[in-house]
Amino acid sequence: MKKLSYIFETAAFLSPTELDSPELTNHNYHYYMIVTSPIQYIKDCYEKDGLMAFLLTDGEQEIEIVPPKAEGNYVIKNITYRFTDPSHTSIMAKYSCIFEDGRICKGEAEFGGKAIYCRFAPQKNLRIEYIGQSYANDGHRTSQDRLSSHSTLQKILADYSCTSTKRDVELLLLGADISIIENINVGNNGVPFVTIDGNESQDYVNLLEAFLINFFKPKYNDKFVNGIVPSSAHTSYQEVLKENFDDFSINVAIYGSVNNYRLFTTSNSIEINQGILNQNNRIYYSFKDANKIDPDKYYYSFT
Repeated sequence: MKKLSYIFETAAFLSPTELDSPELTNHNYHYYMIVTSPIQYIKDCYEKDGLMAFLLTDGEQEIEIVPPKAEGNYVIKNITYRFTDPSHTSIMAKYSCIFEDGRICKGEAEFGGKAIYCRFAPQKNLRIEYIGQSYANDGHRTSQDRLSSHSTLQKILADYSCTSTKRDVELLLLGADISIIENINVGNNGVPFVTIDGNESQDYVNLLEAFLINFFKPKYNDKFVNGIVPSSAHTSYQEVLKENFDDFSINVAIYGSVNNYRLFTTSNSIEINQGILNQNNRIYYSFKDANKIDPDKYYYSFT
């Protein structure tokens, strides 16, 4: 069998204002998702088991978040706070750190509901609004370049700034490893020989973008939403179809990720826990419907 494998191995979750962060230059993120989540309002801040706890609400659901404490043998007591904006999305909190040796240190800090949710919520629920890629110029234009002047991003920001539709807009940047895997029967003993070759040509990148759009059907995408992907009717990934693949798969394996995400639209949803796509959410698709393959040309030995 001849298979095509896509594995997302790098990712960054950030605000649109953070696109110029120097840390992003360490990776080339050639895919991006513009996502939104409900505005997180701070309903209360209090002490719980010696830590500072926050009660957040999006207007419909409440969530309690207790961030882990920094290193040291202390407890937090005597918490007071005031809201720093009329909408209650941020507070200025005062508190005391009481150490085992009796020392008391007083602190004051500002906390935002959005930052608390993004950093410490057990699972971030993110609605996908738009999917795109920026592999142009032989891979030398990255998502950071594309998004810096992205008209759809500006439209989404404007649409969700209104009171009636207000949501937080975030960016999920993704980098994928693309591999061609061949299982070929060797000799008479039936033992498979597996070869893996990397391929990042434009058509392979285009196919993944088209499939993700077709799978999720985000609100702000208009191409590849209807019909099926892969399809011989699409010209943007014809070179891939010529390879006569049997199928392709999409997986996620982001090293060092500690956060959990649910990515969803009205069409589909997936869950990524600590950088790994849930077993039940792994995406697999056959090329058989897109490619009319002559079985006489196949010498692959097993499925």
